[in-house]
Amino acid sequence: MRALQAGHIGRMLTSTLVVAGIGGLVWGVSAAFATRPPASVGWTAYELPARPGATPLPLDASTSTSSATATARGTPPRAAASAASTASAPAPVDAAQREAFAARCVQPLRERDYAAALRQCASYLDHPGLGGAAHAAMAAAYSAPGRVDLQASARHAEAAAALGDARGKFMAAVHMLAGQTTQPFALDQVHTWLTDAASASVPHAAQLLSRVQESVSCRSAPAFTLLDAPVFCLFRGELQQRLRERGMTPADLTADAAWSDLWQPGGALAGASVAQVDYDREPEDELLRPARLVYRFEPAVAAQRLPQLLQALQRKYGAPHGGRLSAAPGASARWELAGGVELRLSTAADGRLDIEYRHAQRWAARLQHLAQAERAQELARLMQDQAAL
Repeated sequence: MRALQAGHIGRMLTSTLVVAGIGGLVWGVSAAFATRPPASVGWTAYELPARPGATPLPLDASTSTSSATATARGTPPRAAASAASTASAPAPVDAAQREAFAARCVQPLRERDYAAALRQCASYLDHPGLGGAAHAAMAAAYSAPGRVDLQASARHAEAAAALGDARGKFMAAVHMLAGQTTQPFALDQVHTWLTDAASASVPHAAQLLSRVQESVSCRSAPAFTLLDAPVFCLFRGELQQRLRERGMTPADLTADAAWSDLWQPGGALAGASVAQVDYDREPEDELLRPARLVYRFEPAVAAQRLPQLLQALQRKYGAPHGGRLSAAPGASARWELAGGVELRLSTAADGRLDIEYRHAQRWAARLQHLAQAERAQELARLMQDQAAL
C-alpha cells in the first residue's frame, strides 16, 4: 500500500505546483495511505504537459504574513535561521539564477533522478531567493517511490514554509493534517498556511481551506463527542495528538493496507488491548477522516469486563436500540447515537470483546473508496506486468 500512498499523494499535487519556465512540472501531495500506510502524507514529482494558457507559479512564489512562520524545531540545520517571528519574502531572483535552479534542482525531479535532485537542490538551501523553493523541491523528492522519507519531507516542507514559500506552506499543511509533522498539531497554523497558499494561487489550497472551515463548523456544535472531543470532526493529525494526550501510545501507525492506525490504550480504558482507528479518504481532497474507532478486549479479560462495560454504556446512552448482548459468541448490542454514529458492543467467536463507534455514512464511503483504491492498484500492477512480458 506504500505504492498506493505515493501514487495518490502524488495525484493531489499532480496539478498543484506548476513551476515557471520548466515545462509544467508539478509536485503532488495527498494525505492518504500507501500500500502499508505510513502515518502521513507522501510526495512524488510529476512532469505534466503545461496547460494551455496556464499561468505557472513562479519558482520563488512566496507570501509574507506575520503569522506565516513555522517553528524551526526539527527543520534541517540550514533552515534554523528561518525561525524569525515573521516570514519575509525571498530576495528577487534573476533569469540566470532561475534557469540554473531549474536545470540543477528541478530537472532531476522531472527525470526521476531523485539522488541528483536532493544533492543539487541542497546547494540552494542557503540561497536568499531560492532557499524556500529548494526546500519544497527536496520535500517532493523525499516522497518519491523508492526514496520515501516522510519525516524528511515534512521537515523540508516546514522549512520552505518558514522561508515564505507558498508551495511549502501548502505541503506543510497537508503533512500536519495527515499526522506527519515535526510540530504539534495546530489548526490555526494549518489555516494560516492554506490561506497564504490560496492567496498565492497554489492549486488545491482553496479546496483544502474549505475543508478546514467545514471542520471548524462541525466542532462548533458537535452532535457526538468521545474522549471529550468531536472525534469525527477532526483530521488524522489532530486525532493522533488527542489520543496521545489521553495517554495512548502508538502501536502501529503504518498498520496495514486499510487506512488504519493501531494504538495501545494504556489507562484510557482499563483492560483494552488495542484501540484501532479506521479512516476514509475522499478522492476529491484525499484527506483522511476518522470513520470508526474500536476498543478491543482479549478473551482473558473480556468476560469480566463485559457486564461492567454494558452498565457504563447504558448509563451514558440509555438502553440499547437493537440486539441483545450476552457472553455467547456473536452476540451484540447496538445504540444509534447523534450525528449518524452507531455504537456496538459485541463478542466475537474467539471470545474477544469489541466496543465500536462507527460514523455510518463515512464508514460506507470508506468501504467504497478502499475498494476503488485497491482496484486501481491492481490495474496498475497488471499494466506493469504487461509492460514487462
